[in-house]
Amino acid sequence: MRDKERISEILGLLQYYWEDRPDMRFCQIVSNLTFFNELDIFYIEDDVFLESLKNAIERDKVVMPM
Repeated sequence: MRDKERISEILGLLQYYWEDRPDMRFCQIVSNLTFFNELDIFYIEDDVFLESLKNAIERDKVVMPM
């Protein structure tokens, strides 16, 4: 069984990333996170998507709150 905690972690980071880019649409964000990392959105595992999201935050220098 997959860890349920991954849900709140992914959603929290997505919310933080999206609030920093309010002009982007949700599907644009998801598409970009998978496309630029050459990931198939249908088959991607949550931990891989989460890592892609964390890398995007780091790359784009979004400051994470403590």
